[in-house]
Amino acid sequence: MSHVSRWALGVGAALALLLGGLAPAANAAPKPADTVLRNGFVYTVDQKNSVKQAIAIRGGKIVYTGTDKGVKRFVGKRTEVTNLGGKMVMPGIVDAHNHATSAGEVLLQCDLGYEALTVPDFQQRIQACLDEGADKEPDGWLQVSGWYRQAMLPEGTVVTKADLDGLGTSRPIVVQSSDGHSTLTNSRGLELAGITAATPDPEGGHIGRVGDTDEPNGILEDSAQGMVHSLIPEPTQGDVVQWARTAVEAMRADGVTSFMEQGATESVLEAYRSLRRAGQLTARASLAPNVPLAERATPAVAVKRILDLRRKYHRPLEPRPDLRVQNSGEISQDGGLQWSAQTASLFEPYLVNAGTEEAPNWVPGPSRGPDPYTPLPQLKRLSLALAKAGIEPEIHAIGDRAVHETLDAYAYVRKHLSKKKAKAKLTKAQRKLAKLRRSSAGKQRIRKARAAVKRARKLVRKADVRLLISHAEMVIPSDYDRFRKLDVIPAMGFWWASPDFDSIDAAKDYLGPERFNRMEPEGHLQRAGAKIALGSDWPVNALDSMYQLKVLTTREGSNPGEKYQGPLGEVPPVPIKPAIRAMTINGAYGMHQEKQTGSLEPGKFADLIVLDRNLLRIPARQIADTEVLTTMVGGKTVFRAE
Repeated sequence: MSHVSRWALGVGAALALLLGGLAPAANAAPKPADTVLRNGFVYTVDQKNSVKQAIAIRGGKIVYTGTDKGVKRFVGKRTEVTNLGGKMVMPGIVDAHNHATSAGEVLLQCDLGYEALTVPDFQQRIQACLDEGADKEPDGWLQVSGWYRQAMLPEGTVVTKADLDGLGTSRPIVVQSSDGHSTLTNSRGLELAGITAATPDPEGGHIGRVGDTDEPNGILEDSAQGMVHSLIPEPTQGDVVQWARTAVEAMRADGVTSFMEQGATESVLEAYRSLRRAGQLTARASLAPNVPLAERATPAVAVKRILDLRRKYHRPLEPRPDLRVQNSGEISQDGGLQWSAQTASLFEPYLVNAGTEEAPNWVPGPSRGPDPYTPLPQLKRLSLALAKAGIEPEIHAIGDRAVHETLDAYAYVRKHLSKKKAKAKLTKAQRKLAKLRRSSAGKQRIRKARAAVKRARKLVRKADVRLLISHAEMVIPSDYDRFRKLDVIPAMGFWWASPDFDSIDAAKDYLGPERFNRMEPEGHLQRAGAKIALGSDWPVNALDSMYQLKVLTTREGSNPGEKYQGPLGEVPPVPIKPAIRAMTINGAYGMHQEKQTGSLEPGKFADLIVLDRNLLRIPARQIADTEVLTTMVGGKTVFRAE
């Protein structure tokens, strides 16, 4: 054998030995998963809305989605394997706008349950609460929640302080409307607040009056509510922790795995941190501190306060649920659309009945609602200051004028923080750096080019700000496409897109046919390409995500009354697949966590729910009957139905 042949044989043997050693590693089974779910309908909500059979989870993250056969490689001796029996698995619900801690408080208060009540029913329910708390006479405040003001019976009933004054108590009473924009108090409450006929309306609020007199009738709208609420003793930190714990318990049973709480105070932030330390935080909490009216003219003050809270409480996303301080809380630009408040800011007037009840004649009235609470130049400066600081603004806008001006403010932000320009600047800096490296330029020039790339990357991150509008119940058609162009996420309470007291009795005639028919424009915005997202506004309505999904896909409610049948208005319903995205990945995008949550894909956190029926294979009207069987957050089961 020649020297060359012996050399070739030796090299071949060495390569064969090397490849033989590598082959087992390449084909080796992956590290076993902690949990495997198999034999299911795994609706991933990825870009293609793929459906898989099985999912494997390790260390709180998804490591595999695919077939039952493929997932076997992830099963080890200690792997917990669940046969789903064909049941549907989907990402957990992402609620991009709620008031969870307040909802926890409501669940523990005297609760009217959002029910349609006659005045005697209303009085009887409150009297029962007074009787249970007789030890708090004569000075302890009674707080009543869940008052569906627009649904009082018979239609058109207006409740005033007189209906509370007749109850057997000396205690001051506050009854909070379910929409959060109105409070009813009794004469004792008015007396303690110093509200008399001579008291002027506060900025951004209204004091109801008796007939044509100046005598207060006990109804306080918007900021005027603070005149009595400020007198209620501050809760203890233990109270706030209890409210937060109650809210989290309710959300996990509803399938909510991530939420953004509006108006989070430092005591609320502390409460959730306490829950986390105790292992009781079972949903990802994005906590959004408010920007009160007093700070809106001085954005630097608001920015500093929120950044101080972020430094203290914000934590990076990880499989275990934690706290984030990413957004501002609601910057309220108007109030509610419904009668009798009508504090939503509109382009055209609310209508009034110039005829009779038997022969109505609805004509434009004197009110378009208030001007947006923050003047547009001020709103632009505030929104941009927040965005530049990495605080993502969320603006409450219900009326079409308030929505339009909010979009104008967001256009100003996009102009000054342009993603396109930032990415172009980064590309230019990267090319320059690559050119210098190829030309063997000096170290100092390369260091400067690297610094320029670093600055450009930072600018790209800063320009990737998520802009949210909460509610957007009335939008002029020419603004639909602006949501897509400006990449604005409408966080909407889908519950409101059904025929009910608030949308029919309290809105339809007051808006007129054209506006009523485009009320709650989820379908129009979705067709225009906007990422509509669930913003339940809980406890304004009860916590029921599957009911909201049903309304989104049908625009029908559950009220049996004849005038509440059929879909609401002429807005198209949202098909089931984009509707599920609105309940999951779109909200995750709005909360800037779509790379970690919102869909079931390898590398993402295992935040998921198991349902008792397949949402894609049942009539849309049955979606509300769906029950959550299991809720999992970060690979840990936090709820299992009995």
